Amino acid sequence: MGAFAKKIRYSGPLKESLREECRLLDISFHIPERNVATRWNSTVVMMNSIASLREATDNLCDHQPALRQYKLTDEEWTIIGQLQPVLNGFLDATKIISESNKCLVSEVIPLIDNLHAWLVEVADAENLHKTVRHAAQRGIAVMDKYYSLTDESNVARFALRKFFLFLSVCMLY
Repeated sequence: MGAFAKKIRYSGPLKESLREECRLLDISFHIPERNVATRWNSTVVMMNSIASLREATDNLCDHQPALRQYKLTDEEWTIIGQLQPVLNGFLDATKIISESNKCLVSEVIPLIDNLHAWLVEVADAENLHKTVRHAAQRGIAVMDKYYSLTDESNVARFALRKFFLFLSVCMLY
């Protein structure tokens, strides 16, 4: 996907061919976003961008010999479709934290807990492709590694204690 997005982005003729495919299929044209290693969440942004152009990109890959190698199989599209909601959860969490004027530990830790619980659900979902479940398991391992560091953090403990005290007071009223 990344190489395909890059080819389209930097080739005028291919960009115009994609625009024409979109016009023929009545799909809203946009230049596919590309994956940038140094930007968080750019992978899911790219996946979302290209998935919205699926029919047009498939047709373009069918008609352009130089692009045939980039055509995704139905199984790959299935994996992408199943991965998107998982990765979009991280994108949403990043946006919530980034758009906040102040990032509070008492808000971040419950957010991380929700992401962790979501990954556990995905890892256990037998109806999902094994690649997606494996990706969720890897995500859980990484989150556990970093989350375990908060066990030794007085700041995290204090923030959560205050947060739960606040919640208990709110529940009384």
